Amino acid sequence: MDAASGLPTFTERSGHEKNSEVTSALAPHGYIQDFLNRDVAAKLGSGARVLDIGCGRGEGVAWLLGQGYDAYGTDVSPEYLERGRTYLATNGHDPNRLRVAVDDGRSYPFADQSFDAVVSNQVIEHVPDLDSFAKETARVSAPGAAGLHICPARWRPLEVHMRIPLVHWLPKGRTRAAAIGVGLRLGFAGSYFPDLALADRRDIFSEFSTQQTFYRPATEILRTFERHGTVADLTESSRRKLRWHGVPEPFAGAGARIYPHALSLVLHTVQLG
Repeated sequence: MDAASGLPTFTERSGHEKNSEVTSALAPHGYIQDFLNRDVAAKLGSGARVLDIGCGRGEGVAWLLGQGYDAYGTDVSPEYLERGRTYLATNGHDPNRLRVAVDDGRSYPFADQSFDAVVSNQVIEHVPDLDSFAKETARVSAPGAAGLHICPARWRPLEVHMRIPLVHWLPKGRTRAAAIGVGLRLGFAGSYFPDLALADRRDIFSEFSTQQTFYRPATEILRTFERHGTVADLTESSRRKLRWHGVPEPFAGAGARIYPHALSLVLHTVQLG
C-alpha cells in the first residue's frame, strides 16, 4: 500500500505471482538455460557458483540448486525473499542462499569474486543506479566469470509491465501520466485494478512508471558495464540470441543491430581479472 495515496502499489495487483507462496522450483527461460549449459556448466561443471541478481522469490535459485549449481540469489524485496527462504528450508536447502541487497540494491551481501557466473533477467529496467549495479556485479564476479543480462529495449514499442504502447518513450511527469491515462481509458493497458476508478488506476500506473522503471539506451548500459572491467559485445550478444530463436544468417546479423534497441537488450559479459 502506498502510504501517501492510500492506494495499492502496482506490484500489489491481483494475480502477481510474487505475492504468493513458492510451491515449486521454476526453470529459467530456455535461453538462460542455454547460457548456463554452454558458458558455465560446459566449462566449469554444474557445481559452478551462480548468482541470480533480482531473483524475486528465488524459485529460479531453487531450480539451479536442483541442477547441481552452487546457487545464490539477491533482491531488494525482503517479502519476496522470505517466501523463497521458506521454500528452500522446506526442501532441505540453506535459506541464507537468498539475501537482501542493501542500500536500495546498491550493495550485494557477498564477498569479492564469489561467483563464476551472474545472471539478471528483466531487472536492469528497474535499477535506479545503473553504475552501482554494474560495479557490484563486477565486484562479486571472479576473474573470467560469465554474465548474462536481459531487459526490455529502450525503444520497444510496448511497455512490458503496464502493457501500454510507447508511454515509456515520454519524459516522466505530467506528459507520461496523461499518456498512461489515455492508454487506460482506451483499454490499451494491463487489466489491473479493474474495480478502481480510472484516476486511481492512472495514479498507480504512473507511480510505478516514475519510481520503478528506468529505460536506458543499450549503448549506455554497455558502456557502464565496460567502465567496471566487464567485456561485452552488444551486436554479437544479440546475434547469438537471434540464432537461438532460429533466425538464419544473414538475417541474424542484420537484425542484431536493431534488436537491442527496439526489442530486447541481451548482454553476454566476461569479467576481466
